[in-house]
Amino acid sequence: MDCAALPRVDGFGLPADGSLLFFLDHQEDHLAGGTGDRSYARVVYVPADAATEVAEEPSIPFQQQLARDLEVDLPHLDELRAVADDLWPPDEGLASADIGGYADDEVIGSIAEQTLAGREQAGEIAVPLAQWYSHMEREKHRLTSEWVSIARFPLTDEFYYGSFVIRHDDVAAGRLDEALSVTEFSE
Repeated sequence: MDCAALPRVDGFGLPADGSLLFFLDHQEDHLAGGTGDRSYARVVYVPADAATEVAEEPSIPFQQQLARDLEVDLPHLDELRAVADDLWPPDEGLASADIGGYADDEVIGSIAEQTLAGREQAGEIAVPLAQWYSHMEREKHRLTSEWVSIARFPLTDEFYYGSFVIRHDDVAAGRLDEALSVTEFSE
């Protein structure tokens, strides 16, 4: 995400320039869900003046041979590609994402559940099962004012959504690496 292209919004102190890079292994992140394992997602800020270079794509002989075999085995490969492009036009490399805004209810609910479970496990609180829902609602209400969405976007298939949220204090302090990912599965 090009930070310079974003509109400036009071109270949402993303950097004025540079880029935010989002990395997410959505299936593993979803499976890790409530465990607190944050190794499957990351937000990285790259300042505008940082020296960067594009890495070359590795050459994989097997894939090259497979492509050559397809051209021999499928003499009408170009026509098949044209039909596929007509049916499913390329998206011109643009990704769809919602940038900023409130963290949605499912994301806040997931954070609230993890927070309450962690506090219970640490012995800070004991929540009777019959009162879990009311504690969850109070925790969600409290967290709604703490967290803001950085980005929410559909992933490689229509069943997963990736969300990156962050506390207002972390944005203000420039601690963008403190962003939390919540991968939602909708099936």
